[in-house]
Amino acid sequence: MIESKDDTHSSPLNLQAVQHILETTPDIIYRYRVVPPRGFEYLNPAITAITGHTPEEHYKNPDLGLNLILPLGLNLTDELVHKNPENEPVIIHFVCQNGEVIWTEHCSVAVTDEHGNIIAIEGIARNISHRKSSVESLSKSESGLIPFLFSSSEDFSKTTDLRHLGQMIGTGLKELSHADQCAIINFPEDADPYPIWLNGFQESDVPEIILYVQSLLESRNINKLTLYLIPERDIHAFSSIAIRNKNSHTVIIAPFAYEKHLLAVGFCSHHQPCLLKEHEKAAIEAFCYQSAIVLENNRLGSELEEAYLESILALAKAIDARDTYTSDHSQQLVLWAEMVARRLQCSEKEIEAICWAALLHDIGKIGIPDEILHKPSTLTDEEWCRMKQHPEIGANIVSNIKKLKTAIPLIRHHHEHFDGSGYPAGLSGEQIPLGARILSVVDAYGAMIDRRVYRPAREPEEAVSELRRKAGKQFDPQVVNAFLSFQPS
Repeated sequence: MIESKDDTHSSPLNLQAVQHILETTPDIIYRYRVVPPRGFEYLNPAITAITGHTPEEHYKNPDLGLNLILPLGLNLTDELVHKNPENEPVIIHFVCQNGEVIWTEHCSVAVTDEHGNIIAIEGIARNISHRKSSVESLSKSESGLIPFLFSSSEDFSKTTDLRHLGQMIGTGLKELSHADQCAIINFPEDADPYPIWLNGFQESDVPEIILYVQSLLESRNINKLTLYLIPERDIHAFSSIAIRNKNSHTVIIAPFAYEKHLLAVGFCSHHQPCLLKEHEKAAIEAFCYQSAIVLENNRLGSELEEAYLESILALAKAIDARDTYTSDHSQQLVLWAEMVARRLQCSEKEIEAICWAALLHDIGKIGIPDEILHKPSTLTDEEWCRMKQHPEIGANIVSNIKKLKTAIPLIRHHHEHFDGSGYPAGLSGEQIPLGARILSVVDAYGAMIDRRVYRPAREPEEAVSELRRKAGKQFDPQVVNAFLSFQPS
């Protein structure tokens, strides 16, 4: 209860009315003693509604209120009294219990003793974050945020690679949040979280970042932008060298959520206290929502592509099964093609494309009738023309699978000849992709040692002789030499 200094002039009803006003007003009313013993002598319940901390917490910990002020170390007496002789309203940033940074407007007066020394500060603090947001969002929208979001949307449309998307999202988030370090953590539904972009952090920091984000997921709803501040006193709770040694003061957790489904989280770290303005928060929220839509589309596209790829692989197995004597033909070609590619020092990406192409090289035969594929006699010109369509058919079948993009030309051109007499485009020499030249050799060898409906299988030695005889004509001599160097069988 607030006690009157002169009860003879105040009725109990008046005291109750004053107490009711103090306890129900939405503004913080306080008296803070600045001389020992320092601390709040009075705080009304509005402090809980605005900051999340109760009056009792402040009474027990005299420094709690000071630790909530940004920038850290700000001298409250100087700001409210010494630098403000006219008692004008003063704007101070407060950090709430949930980590949100708010704007507060303080109107205060100094309480002095008989010698004129300041012993306490009495005042009213009002949360003006909403007012600041309205004013600054209007002014800032004219100075580049809308063009930034528009250009980001254009950039997003140019790629579907998740890592590349992570880089673009992380770069944009880091710029908007003025962060010193940034990580984008993907949260797939059926797998553990993993980073898709890191800037300023090391791989060794990732487990702790994920653990920290997951702890927030468990304790709070972060389906909207939330600014969490790590107080200076809590920095050493982080074992991460990157966070601790660089004196990170502020962490921003920016979730990318679509229809209440969390897709990814941006983790931004600042070396100094970060005071995001309301228009900056609004810009980050818009960017996160925009990014979440892109990530969701990417996820759905990936699921569709994986389902399509599984169908393609099943189709490839069916193609091999159509000719019982080559049921493992494509699998054997994958092994040979990879060995040749490594012997020729191809990159890992090139090897991956070559292996996919080897597995799917004959998938276009699904469009060739059985009576042509299994004809025991020589094909007619019309039948041969139909047979030569299978590389193009195969390339078209896989053309919608992004991960097979680099394998498409290898499938299309694996029947080209080194001297230009092959099909479908009549390419020659190095015009033919190296992967296609590799497939040409291993496919021909595999076909020769397999039994065909129109001829028996050849002995490996005979097939090797045929490769050597046609090196420089049908086959690339360098590829032939690489293939024969490991004695295929």
